[in-house]
Amino acid sequence: MIRYIVLDADSVILGEGSCIDADLHLKGYDDQTVIIIDQDLEVIRGKRYIDGQIVDALPDSAKVLSKLRRQRFELLIECDWTQLDDVSPEIKDKWKEYRQALRDLPEQYQEATSFEDIIWPTQPW
Repeated sequence: MIRYIVLDADSVILGEGSCIDADLHLKGYDDQTVIIIDQDLEVIRGKRYIDGQIVDALPDSAKVLSKLRRQRFELLIECDWTQLDDVSPEIKDKWKEYRQALRDLPEQYQEATSFEDIIWPTQPW
């Protein structure tokens, strides 16, 4: 039998399980990761798994900042096209401001304890 844990994007333990080798598929849902662990490791949900060790969970502000960065990355990717060479200068300029506002978010919300407190910039459409 193989023992495994399921982690979110911040390496927080969401659950654990065991199965035979043939049934293990090392793929989680969306931002989840499945990791094989030692049989004797004590797993505590809500804690983090880092380099084979169970450690304390992130403080709320670190969780919010991590989630903000992931969301911001996705938003930046969605509008990368606006900075290509064949895009008009007017469109580029409008989107440059938006993209800079996205990049500034982590510094503005370093101490945020709730993701709902974040005020996202509005796309220039």
